[in-house]
Amino acid sequence: MAEEYRAYTLLGTIMKQFRLPWYWATAVVTAVLLLFLILATFLDGVLPSLSQWAFWRQLLNSPVMITYILAVYPFIWRLWEGAVQSFQPLLPLEEGSFNKRILVYVPNRRWEWAAVIAGAVFWLSLEQPWSWTWGVDALWLYVYILISSSLSFGLLALIIYTSLARARQLTQLSRQNIEMNLFDPELIPVGFSSLGVSLAFIGGPSLSLVFQTRESLQTWSSITIYATLVLAILLIFLLSMWSTHTAMTKAKNHELALVRQHLATA
Repeated sequence: MAEEYRAYTLLGTIMKQFRLPWYWATAVVTAVLLLFLILATFLDGVLPSLSQWAFWRQLLNSPVMITYILAVYPFIWRLWEGAVQSFQPLLPLEEGSFNKRILVYVPNRRWEWAAVIAGAVFWLSLEQPWSWTWGVDALWLYVYILISSSLSFGLLALIIYTSLARARQLTQLSRQNIEMNLFDPELIPVGFSSLGVSLAFIGGPSLSLVFQTRESLQTWSSITIYATLVLAILLIFLLSMWSTHTAMTKAKNHELALVRQHLATA
């Protein structure tokens, strides 16, 4: 079983356990999250609160974010794959060469788990749920928020780590001996992937704003979270675009050297 899933990322491996197409598995996860929310509400005896928007606003943020991350993950992965494959016709690919190896992304399972744990710890350290007093009267809802929020931030950290790893892969490819024609730019998919991934990341924080109040947005924990997300988005965008810039700069310098050589000869 380990050999079957060794080429998949951590999230891909988990989703394949459902034995369903990706978006069907996402729908199952969403339904389970909502069912557990209703069950926790029932066990705490606050079912009438389900008719109040303030109740949903407080508890739906994490399930919605988990669903969003699962929904956009295949889209982000296809963008990265397209960007990496755009380098293939530009590289001399001898059998067993380094160029051929770095075209294949191999997930690092330890770092993936470390990213998940770091994301959960990041949320726990900011929100400090052990200091919440309402957890005594609504124990099951407290447990639900604790688990769902830790999971959502863990998944968010995982997708950020994966994107940074793919951006690093693009940087490695751009440093190889690329044979690129400036008048036929094969690296256009890299620009599309950088923009598409950035927009997908922006969609998550934008969606979470629906479940925030003005007071909650003014807390230092919310400011820290959104500032960290903005920095991560900028870093991913700049790192991935830098690879294209490096490759095109190399090609321009090569063409410029040829032109100067011909001018000197003439």
